[in-house]
Amino acid sequence: MDRSGVCELCGDEILVPGPLLPMSAHTCGRCGRWVCNGCGGYSLGRGYGIEDESRYGKICKECYYELQGEYAAKWDVEFGAEEKARGVENPYDLSEEENEWRSRVREYMARRDGQEQES
Repeated sequence: MDRSGVCELCGDEILVPGPLLPMSAHTCGRCGRWVCNGCGGYSLGRGYGIEDESRYGKICKECYYELQGEYAAKWDVEFGAEEKARGVENPYDLSEEENEWRSRVREYMARRDGQEQES
């Protein structure tokens, strides 16, 4: 049975024709969104993420960034002052990349929702 649709995050078309073709879509183990390869399949498996990876499995990019933000805050509380004094940066801090990606996704969603209301 063919499944096709649109990525719930970026809007790219997704086509999953059957078991013989490589996976081109993922369902987020945390939020349940159906997303394309570019927006899904993220792994949390290091440091604080080990427990969450066993709980959620592969997740979407938005959930990944949300959890990385939580881990960054935990790292700052636990190690921040000492490590920053030694010149070590927070390994979970993805703020620049996250902000750029989220702004692009929000622009897409605003356009998408505007088009749906016009129809």
